[in-house]
Amino acid sequence: MSDRVAVMYLGRIVEEGSTDQIFGQPRHPYTLALLSAIPVPEYGRTRNQISLDGEMPSPVHPPSGCHFHTRCPFARPSCGDDVPTLRETGLSRGHRAACHFFEEIAHDVDVAPVGKGGERTEEARRRFALYADTIAGHTKIRTSPETTPI
Repeated sequence: MSDRVAVMYLGRIVEEGSTDQIFGQPRHPYTLALLSAIPVPEYGRTRNQISLDGEMPSPVHPPSGCHFHTRCPFARPSCGDDVPTLRETGLSRGHRAACHFFEEIAHDVDVAPVGKGGERTEEARRRFALYADTIAGHTKIRTSPETTPI
């Protein structure tokens, strides 16, 4: 439905890029948390969900520095002082993130890579599977041996 995606937190774009880049190689901690919350469309399977601690700050009075630093699991003291700029990730053209440490975070977090030409990898295809079926006009319902489809 969309070729490009922009992820926002408290009114600021924190990551933007092609759909494949965002779903296949997320680089901002908020994007990682959002993607970890996508349900797994297979009976009995779960994913490790990134839990965000603390209350969401007020959009009227956002925190100083990086707006996400009060809930970010990767935050450092400097995050509360400096506003990160939206900059190229270096992974592929047009993929930008607003995080001081997205290069380091990418090495610490298991993210699904996008191929050399920016094409979707097998892991990214699995993430899109449920949505691709819906877009095609038919939703596949997976059942276990103990359940009966409705």
